Amino acid sequence: MPASDVLDGETYWREHFGIDSAQELQEQLFPLMPTWFRIGPGALVSTWFASAYNVPFSQPGVLARAAASVLNLAPTEKFAGTSILNNLFEGAEEEFEGSMTQLIVPDCFQVAINATCSGQEVVNVIGVRNAGGTAAGAAAAVKAAWEAGTTTAITAAVPSAYVVGNYRAVDISDPNGDIAVLTSTKTGSAAGQIATMGACALVQWNGGTRSRSSRGRLYLGPLTESVINTDGRTLLPATATMLNSAFGTFISQLGSAGYPPVVLSRKLSEAFPITTAATEAVIATQRRRIRN
Repeated sequence: MPASDVLDGETYWREHFGIDSAQELQEQLFPLMPTWFRIGPGALVSTWFASAYNVPFSQPGVLARAAASVLNLAPTEKFAGTSILNNLFEGAEEEFEGSMTQLIVPDCFQVAINATCSGQEVVNVIGVRNAGGTAAGAAAAVKAAWEAGTTTAITAAVPSAYVVGNYRAVDISDPNGDIAVLTSTKTGSAAGQIATMGACALVQWNGGTRSRSSRGRLYLGPLTESVINTDGRTLLPATATMLNSAFGTFISQLGSAGYPPVVLSRKLSEAFPITTAATEAVIATQRRRIRN
């Protein structure tokens, strides 16, 4: 096997499975993980998949490669493949938990926007930074910025069935950092029927540098049919423009609140300021939001 496959996870997953990010890897493979599989209290599922993506020949990487291979099997062969996966995953969480360190980034907070739609969880995660801040302050800042406005709000592109339950902020500057949960009842306001639970607007974060670590993404959804063109694959230009403006306001409001948004790099244990956001014209999909 070429050395690049061993050293470069991005190249490996793209060339062998057409997967371009750890988040995409998680979205495609998570439904194949046994329902009993738990990573453990010191590591998130997203951490497990990030490790698998960055180092495809690590223990998580080997399991993810096996799952990706099962995903590509013919339907008649998937049952046997899934049974084999159950055996491979057994006991894996303890080994992974013992080998991973927590994400520690000075002065930063990780805020999860926990919503539901059609009985499914819809989670978006935002990084923010404040040297003297608190988890409660971070949760409040993200809540205010996410819910700001009406017809020009971020949630104007998602349906009323989308309901935010809470904002959960974790102080990741310390292994024993505080956690704060702020409840909400914010709903979406887009008209029309849900296109599909997996249809999302893909928002690209830009940190203003050429480093890949300074770039991130957010999947906003589900989208309604009213904001998607009749081609079934692109956003209405007006929706893309509205979201670019809404996320520009989101960035600005977090900055004014003293909690500017950042891209959190697990690989570098570093945060990169988000300077702009751009909504892709072509919609994205998240399979986990369809089936869990």
